[in-house]
Amino acid sequence: MADNDPALPLPHAGPRRPGTPGIPATMDALTSVAAPLLAGAAIATIGVLCTDSAAFRWPALSMLLFTWAAISLVACVQISIRARRFLYSREEFLTWTSSGTEIDREITEAESAIWNEHFERWLGLSMVATWAYQAGVFLLALGTAALLIPKAGTSTGDAVLRWIAIGSILSMLALHVALMIRRFFKEVDGLAGLMGSIYVAPNTP
Repeated sequence: MADNDPALPLPHAGPRRPGTPGIPATMDALTSVAAPLLAGAAIATIGVLCTDSAAFRWPALSMLLFTWAAISLVACVQISIRARRFLYSREEFLTWTSSGTEIDREITEAESAIWNEHFERWLGLSMVATWAYQAGVFLLALGTAALLIPKAGTSTGDAVLRWIAIGSILSMLALHVALMIRRFFKEVDGLAGLMGSIYVAPNTP
């Protein structure tokens, strides 16, 4: 599809672009659905810990991890909201900059430079938002693991099941981190790797 297709909110030329046209929609879903839901879960868990801390072995540690997770996830949403205003289609750009209804004209070199600059700002802020999301998920998982640590006097069967659950969480976290690192170093720029961050140079297959 051509770069000037209104369905693809991409600049005519620029040093970077998303690897697929689905990345903007993915970022919208991540920051408008996934991050708020997880932040809400973290805050709700903090409330449970505050009212029934005696039921857990290390409630203060769990509350700290869930608090950090909530902060990271809310930061993801806030950064993404700021970034989203810099992402728009060719048609939207021409409608905004044109006088009247004639929007079929070509974008001038100066206007294209503005478009590219805004796209770069969206790209950079989206990368930061994605890292904030990943940090929030990581801290949320750590907080859940800390929550499951059995108290002294817990029955053997209950303790074994809890440690299995903790081991499962930590195994998934290790895999998650390994995939993030692999994706990061696989990218052309190095800075263009996240989550989600499938950002590549324009001419890279």
